[in-house]
Amino acid sequence: MECVVIENHDQPRRVSTWGDDDKYWYESATSHAAVYFLQQGTPFIYQGQEIGMTNYPFESIETFNDVAVKNDYQIVKAQGGDVDALLAKYKMRTEIILAHQCNGMIR
Repeated sequence: MECVVIENHDQPRRVSTWGDDDKYWYESATSHAAVYFLQQGTPFIYQGQEIGMTNYPFESIETFNDVAVKNDYQIVKAQGGDVDALLAKYKMRTEIILAHQCNGMIR
């Protein structure tokens, strides 16, 4: 069985990474979906991907209210790692959590 995967929970959203998620959000999301579904194989859809969800727009580490995120940031920074990639991962994960009514945040 052939499987098609373009993103997962550990990666930033493709609409934000490869497309324009501001002015041309709809066009970016639909073109990614077309390319995705026209490939041979079974597409694997992750939470929010079916509606063209974009990355959460955190500006800096100070906007996170999570001790684990801030600790990870300090560790990656001390080791000379890519802190921007770490923040992109947490932005994407947080958007999924905040979008659900059961978590107390309705958009």
